[in-house]
Amino acid sequence: MFRLFRVEGGSMSPDISDGSFVLTSRLFRHVQVGHIVAVDHEVYGFIVKRVAKVAPDGQLWLEGTNVSSLTSERIGWVSPRRVLGKVWWFSRYRHC
Repeated sequence: MFRLFRVEGGSMSPDISDGSFVLTSRLFRHVQVGHIVAVDHEVYGFIVKRVAKVAPDGQLWLEGTNVSSLTSERIGWVSPRRVLGKVWWFSRYRHC
């Protein structure tokens, strides 16, 4: 139902920084543009990204918020079956 993950990397900063925690839930009906999701990507493993597009067949086009993020083109279309959960909450971890 709910899962807690630690984010490694700054692809979603400044919103979600390296070392932050995200709380995800599978309790949603549809992923929509603008949602932040945790995904088990077949090449890149665990990633947290924002949904930029949803294809008619449900495939997701994801993007990071930081310019150093993997490009959407490298990530490619992602099956909704790869979604581990929608991010409902995240910590705002800051390096000292």
